[in-house]
Amino acid sequence: MLTSLWPFQFKDANVQATPPSIQKGEFEKGLYVSEENKTLLDQPATAIDLSTLTGLVVRDWQHDVSIINTLTPNVIKLEDNDPIFKLLQAKRADFYLSEFVNNENLQECELRLCNVPLKGIKVKLYDTRHFVISKTSKNGRYYAKILISGMQKLRAQGRIRALYEQMGFINSQVKDWIVINSD
Repeated sequence: MLTSLWPFQFKDANVQATPPSIQKGEFEKGLYVSEENKTLLDQPATAIDLSTLTGLVVRDWQHDVSIINTLTPNVIKLEDNDPIFKLLQAKRADFYLSEFVNNENLQECELRLCNVPLKGIKVKLYDTRHFVISKTSKNGRYYAKILISGMQKLRAQGRIRALYEQMGFINSQVKDWIVINSD
């Protein structure tokens, strides 16, 4: 299995990292709220004072924790993301950060509970993601060389970004939304 990692996840590991599979600032997230929260959804998102709202975040999601702490002082840190939908429905919190869902209305559902992003605003994660290859594996250096070369070619051709757009990871529906956090 191959997955990409944030640099802090492999900082002290004996690995060779590829060029970024996700460039700094390419990963965007929305501020998701319960679709039943008409108070927030019926007003322009740019007019909402986020500092008065309560945000939810999984304590181990380093980037989300950092961003959400700049948006509001009212943060509930969770051990995992299982209770998010129920906490929003129960009005114990107002929003959480989530990657944009790849469907027409950007709606994220779990069982019969659904959340949608506040329209018009988004945040960016100003970090990169990389694939890594162990320097101690039998053919690690060989595979690293091939993978790095291939990724450099794909990036130069614009194919990595095109694939992320095709998958919906980079979502064209939100390309004109305002970024509310800075690097």
